[in-house]
Amino acid sequence: MRLASVGLGNWAGVLARAVGRGSVAEIVNCWSRTVESTVRFQEEHGIKRAAGSLDELLSDPEVEGVLVTTPNDAHMSVVLAALDAGKAVYTDKPIAHSLSDAVQIKAAVARTGQVFSIGHSARRLSGHRIMKD
Repeated sequence: MRLASVGLGNWAGVLARAVGRGSVAEIVNCWSRTVESTVRFQEEHGIKRAAGSLDELLSDPEVEGVLVTTPNDAHMSVVLAALDAGKAVYTDKPIAHSLSDAVQIKAAVARTGQVFSIGHSARRLSGHRIMKD
């Protein structure tokens, strides 16, 4: 699976390192609102290309799926654009910043038929397990 990463903060790095340890996916493109973040992420993770805009990234025919790790209030616009571009989408939790945004994402998933997944990896952190106990 050829992926692109959007929103290139700390969690994007965690996901990029995880992808790099496996053999079923690779990150082939990336984009952030700031050129500095994009270049840093590309160099740090050995990514082939860095897009100059979200539209450029989503029009890349090599990209099959998008990892969305933008701030929560920016999830909806990126997720909707990726789904409409025919890309599978993974986003970190929460799905969106509001229930209204989440409903729009749900409708877009149904309309496009694209694969959509939400990560809830924090549930495995030791502090969360202690609270559960």
